[in-house]
Amino acid sequence: EDSFAPVIRRVEDSSEDAPIIKIVNSVIEQAVRDKASDIHIEPQEDDTRVRFRVDGVLRNAVTLPKNSHSAIISRIKIMAEMDIAEKRLPQDGRINIEQGGRDIDLRISTLPTILGEKVVMRILDKTAASIDINDLAFTAKNMELYSSLFNSSYGIVLVTGPTGSGKSTLLRCINLLETPTNGKVLFHGNDITAKGSDPCAYRAKVGMVFQSFNLFNNMTVLDNCTAGLRYVLHMDKEAAERTALDNLEKVGMAPYIHAKPRQLSGGQKQRVAIARALAMQPEVLLFDEPTSALDPQMVGEVLAVMRQLAKEGLTMLVVTHEMAFARDVSTHVVYMADGVICEEGTPADIFERPQSPKTVEFLSRFRQA
Repeated sequence: EDSFAPVIRRVEDSSEDAPIIKIVNSVIEQAVRDKASDIHIEPQEDDTRVRFRVDGVLRNAVTLPKNSHSAIISRIKIMAEMDIAEKRLPQDGRINIEQGGRDIDLRISTLPTILGEKVVMRILDKTAASIDINDLAFTAKNMELYSSLFNSSYGIVLVTGPTGSGKSTLLRCINLLETPTNGKVLFHGNDITAKGSDPCAYRAKVGMVFQSFNLFNNMTVLDNCTAGLRYVLHMDKEAAERTALDNLEKVGMAPYIHAKPRQLSGGQKQRVAIARALAMQPEVLLFDEPTSALDPQMVGEVLAVMRQLAKEGLTMLVVTHEMAFARDVSTHVVYMADGVICEEGTPADIFERPQSPKTVEFLSRFRQA
């Protein structure tokens, strides 16, 4: 917090815009230097709290004067090309900056609260090196075990590790949102990266739920869930709506079929995203940090849905920092660091008998949090 002190004093002593611009820039720059995955700017009764998520743990970064909160939120909205006049509805935007020769993408979400608007900024380093499938450092034995788990008709595989270790890249390679430069992605023994393969048909069987929801803001909840059924699977409207309603009922969102995403909370949006993926009847469902952008009270409702899916036998591959969830629900845990697999095994192996020093260090931070 000492690094922000000069700027905070200028904010307290001035009503001009320059100190506000400086504090916003300083917060972002410090978060990038700290290798944070996201920034939380939260109004409190007497001040504004700024927290960074580093290695999956939210940590206090700085406390700012209460009278600066509205100006800080407005500055971020201007940078993200959002509506600064709209304060009653959630908004999403993005900012692109360059820092130290690195291209940084910020995904911005605002959420109204009783004390004022809260902002979450997800930090994505676009210049970070992509990780090849062949460079994930599986031993032959572990690759065989991992493949058997991935191809089984049930179970939940949890991938965890510090920010920047390659977890999301692994998922994006599996779903072909990133094109692997080496190696193969095998599905039922077929290399889906080979020339002539059909990515759309493959993704219909290997669905994905994103941390930022990725719902169509101009569509209702029902239309979001029927779009893939109608335009990818070519299902007729009546059958598509019946399938979508069944899955919305499963995640507790059937009463909201006519709502637009902007009218939903973060937890509700994520449950709709899960229902949309389930409607495609995937064999495997990939989750990329599905709770990272949610408030603590919303995390529980999403994890409850995922627990129920696990009980029903859906195979899931989940990138997460929710250690308690990983320990209690998963059938297999993979720990990644520095772009490679450091350790993998059953939840008991990883959480009670970790062998890698990096795993031990990471879990010690989790236990202290």
